[in-house]
Amino acid sequence: MNELFPYQREGAQWLADSSERWLLLADEPGLGKTAQCLEAINHLRIPEALVVCPAIARLNWFGEVEKFSKTPLRLHAYSFNTTFLERETATAKKTRTVTPRKELLRRWPLLIVDESHFLANPSAQRSRAVYLHIAPYAERVWCVSGTPAKKDAGDMFTMLKASGRFAGTYEQFITEFCQTVDTPYGMQIIGSKNTTTLRKLWEPIMLRRKKSEVLPQLPPLLFCDVRIPAGPVDAEKWFPQACLGIEALNNLLKEIEQEQAAMRLLLDHLPEHGNAANALAPLEHGIQKSRQWVELQKVEPVVELISQELDDHAYDKIVLFCWHKSVMAEFMHRFKRFYPTQIRGSMTEDARKVQEKRFQNDPRSRVMIGQTMACGVSITLTAASEVAVVGPAFTPADNTQAVLRCHRIGQPRPVRARFFYIDNGTDKKMQQILMRRTRDMASLFDVPPLVVNPMEGL
Repeated sequence: MNELFPYQREGAQWLADSSERWLLLADEPGLGKTAQCLEAINHLRIPEALVVCPAIARLNWFGEVEKFSKTPLRLHAYSFNTTFLERETATAKKTRTVTPRKELLRRWPLLIVDESHFLANPSAQRSRAVYLHIAPYAERVWCVSGTPAKKDAGDMFTMLKASGRFAGTYEQFITEFCQTVDTPYGMQIIGSKNTTTLRKLWEPIMLRRKKSEVLPQLPPLLFCDVRIPAGPVDAEKWFPQACLGIEALNNLLKEIEQEQAAMRLLLDHLPEHGNAANALAPLEHGIQKSRQWVELQKVEPVVELISQELDDHAYDKIVLFCWHKSVMAEFMHRFKRFYPTQIRGSMTEDARKVQEKRFQNDPRSRVMIGQTMACGVSITLTAASEVAVVGPAFTPADNTQAVLRCHRIGQPRPVRARFFYIDNGTDKKMQQILMRRTRDMASLFDVPPLVVNPMEGL
């Protein structure tokens, strides 16, 4: 399950063998850059590493270490905004000073800057804390980003400056590599220039592969699990009994904990592989409160992560599968700017077809929110090659049928299905069991060929 693809092994070898202190791994989103970094750490037998990354990605690094590390590794992961102490005075704000955390100002065998495009602003506290104060202590610095320049060439300045590839000021960099215009609000960057010269600056330290280049190596259907932090739950909104006072709320929480304890007891006695998923099916409706609570805890971190991916154009569209209507309602509200569509079990067949057609054909509609049990048959969602399973069915066949709505004839791209979990003692193991069983069942189906034109040859 955790075997690397050939291009990932090549990327890991490139990281491990390079004599450059600074490197930029810039593979397109979804190609497994974290796994490549960890495999390179295995090659080099690096004993300790510091990761700085967006807050939503911090916990997942620990999850990936469990899967890909083969040598002892002490991993420290900080979100960008926890690498420094907040400014306390107006003077500090004016002088753009930053106070990095003292515990980070020490020797590091390796510093990984994940999603390094978040540090494109040279005056931002997090950029200055990481690049000016923490990075000088690192023996190696690996920047990781599928979108190293989101807007224009100016986004590359902070990394090229910190790595020593460009010695001038930000203003000099903009003058040399960016097209600008003067406006009533000041200078505005409208494009890039001298790209051949600019490319020569980063080519010695950058590796970038596109999905189109490694397509033959990718499976048509890829499954993976992603660890996320638990978000807040609006108990009074979704659990009516919580509106009756603090005692009623405490009773609700106690009931949820009891259901979680029962699930934990069952999971502790289930094998990791085999038919473990079969034991979950009878619980489909027996632990509804705790199941809904856990699924609602995933809403905020999933929205944060997927919104960022959509803004970065990591993919065009995504389908989310949920179990509870309350979770679907939250997603519909929070993904409003992406013109979401939804398919629920209570909808008529005509209403479902309207939602399906809109998602398939309207480029503005980038998110489909489907109720897992309602999306198993007679629906085509091939406009998306990304699937997020937030609330799976306890019957793996139902999850398989849902995922295959995206992975069917007419889908020209590999499909990635991510199962999101929070590490609360039950959800991690349950999601992994269901993911493995869903993957195994999907492999029993005839896999449609990857074709650019589904009508070709007819």
